[in-house]
Amino acid sequence: MIIILIDYICENILHHVVYKKGGFVMSEHNTSGLTLHNENTKKLTRQCLQEALIILLEKKNFEEISVTDICKKAGVSRMAFYSNFLSKEELFKHIVTTLNSDFISAVGTPFSSVTDYNWYLHFFSVMTENRNTVKIVFSADKYQYLDTINKIVLANKHIRSETEKFERLMWTGAIVNTIIYWLDYGMKQSAEELATICFQKLNGLVCP
Repeated sequence: MIIILIDYICENILHHVVYKKGGFVMSEHNTSGLTLHNENTKKLTRQCLQEALIILLEKKNFEEISVTDICKKAGVSRMAFYSNFLSKEELFKHIVTTLNSDFISAVGTPFSSVTDYNWYLHFFSVMTENRNTVKIVFSADKYQYLDTINKIVLANKHIRSETEKFERLMWTGAIVNTIIYWLDYGMKQSAEELATICFQKLNGLVCP
């Protein structure tokens, strides 16, 4: 990863300097391009750190992993780490948020009038396809995952009442516990079986 990151920085920085008498200076034309480059570098650094923590979690418990371990695996400095995250806990929360966003992008929000059997089937099918990453994240800290998801749910500006907040929390708790049990016991049930159970038992909590 460190070689990729260095190559990326070197390749992009050369596009933003020109030679004038006396030495190399920043091209005025490419000032905006440098801003974009910095944003892309920051994004790449964050991606490397996320991937590094996920890789480390395959072999170690979350508590055993240090920021230094993460930086070495990602190929970035501790300064770069703390420029992006306050702690390894914040990095983990970012992974959970990203994972949740990816799932929602793939299957759509569960809190809608179209949360039918097919939605649950698609949801558990995507879970199955990404089971390795899901297992790693859940095994790191199941309750941190639930806490982070609860905060995302409650932050939704479209919630219209306290009752709806409780309904969404009930659904979230039920679905996360279903996933935890499913993962812990070898994912023996098919996506179709889980979709049928969840649609029958949970659908009243998500449809307006």
